[in-house]
Amino acid sequence: MDESNYKQEIRVRSTYVPRTQHSAISLLNGIYANANISIPLLIYPKPLETLLPPRHCPYYRSLVDDLHSSNEWNEFMQLVKPDRELFDRVTQDPEYLKADISKTYDQIIARQCTNQPQLCNRDVNGVVGECISNDTIASWEGYGDYQNKFYYHESPQAKEINKFGAGLFVSEMQQVFVKRACIVCPHMIEKPAVKMHVYSAHDMTVSLLLGVLLAKDQRWPSYASSVSPFFSS
Repeated sequence: MDESNYKQEIRVRSTYVPRTQHSAISLLNGIYANANISIPLLIYPKPLETLLPPRHCPYYRSLVDDLHSSNEWNEFMQLVKPDRELFDRVTQDPEYLKADISKTYDQIIARQCTNQPQLCNRDVNGVVGECISNDTIASWEGYGDYQNKFYYHESPQAKEINKFGAGLFVSEMQQVFVKRACIVCPHMIEKPAVKMHVYSAHDMTVSLLLGVLLAKDQRWPSYASSVSPFFSS
């Protein structure tokens, strides 16, 4: 890398979600701790975002709806029901009882990884009632791994979910790789200036990408996970 030319040699793209933008900035500050760099983030508007699955797409929604209608998924939902209801009582937020466990998993694991106390509820006098225990956390780690494996690897819909969920992003990366691989091609008038592309997104993005790549590791991506494809010569 040319330290005087960071803005031309590093391209950073993030989703529209603030925490992924913070992650991108923190990553660059960590890599170049001794450099005074300021690289603009490329952020697509929500309807054009390719780092997240196209939930606005009717076909993609139908795939997820079919998955949620399967007997295996409903059996899984019955298994996790007591812990989901506990979380609902503790948070008093019905958002956590949606069609999958992503929101609950994010809340629990993020608190665990950043050494924050887990959630508890209180009565009108401020007395602590129910709390999210270590046993509950251990259960949710297993639930998360199962959901990830079923969504992106084992369900009848997995192949299509991966293709439509990550297809545009994979196509974008493919174009990047082709340009880098062809820097010595005769028809290339000017070799690409960008040497490193940073994409800051979500665990779902990592899961979709690993699903497309048929990765053997089917666990829910852990906190601060990343995938790093690269060319060497």
